[in-house]
Amino acid sequence: MSAVESLVQELTPTSVVLSFVPLRVRAGRLEVQVCPGDGGWKLPSGAPDPRADLEEEAERLGAAMLALPGEPVQLGAFGRPVDGVNVVFTYLVRPAGPGQPTPQGALPGGSWWDVRGVRPAADTESVLHQALARVSYEVEHGQAGFLLVGHEFTVSELRRVHESVRGVSLDPSNFRKRVSRWVDEGLVVELDRMRPTATRPARLYRLA
Repeated sequence: MSAVESLVQELTPTSVVLSFVPLRVRAGRLEVQVCPGDGGWKLPSGAPDPRADLEEEAERLGAAMLALPGEPVQLGAFGRPVDGVNVVFTYLVRPAGPGQPTPQGALPGGSWWDVRGVRPAADTESVLHQALARVSYEVEHGQAGFLLVGHEFTVSELRRVHESVRGVSLDPSNFRKRVSRWVDEGLVVELDRMRPTATRPARLYRLA
C-alpha cells in the first residue's frame, strides 16, 4: 500500500478528491485538457468511492469523466488532511489510429491548451508544473512516451512525442539508433508490418 493510499484510508469519504491532468501530443505540442472554474481553468475532478482501490477508482473516474483512450498515472497528493486532500493523476491520452478522428473527450466545457501556454487557476498552476516536470522525466528516463503513441507506432511518431513533451528538437538519426537499442534490449519489438506515409512506408514497432 502506498503512502497516498494509507492517507486516503484515514480520511472521511468527503475529504478526498481525485483530479486528472489529461495530456496528449498533437500538432507538435503537449496539450492539457482543462475545464472552466473560479479564477481560471481548472482540472477535472471527482469524488472516489472510499471502499474501492485508489488506482481502480482513477481508471473508473477517468474513463467516465473524460471519455478518452488513456491511462492514469499517479502524480501525488496535495493539500492537508484537515482541509481535504486532492490526489492527482496525470491521464496520458493515446492518439486515434490512422484515419480516425482525434478524440476530444466528454468533459463539459473542456478545452485543450498548449500545456506551456495555458493560464490555469492559481491553485492549479503548481500542479500543472509538477505534472509537466514528472511526465518530461518519465518520457526521457521511463516508459511514459509509449503511453502517448498508439499501441503500434513508428520511430517518427515516438520521436515527436519526446520532442513535444520535453520541449526539445532531437536528431532523427540518433533517435532511430536509440529505438534500435531498445529493440536489442527487448524493450521494444520491431513488427514485420509497414505503415504507408506520404513519402515511403515506415516500420512499425510496439512495446514488448
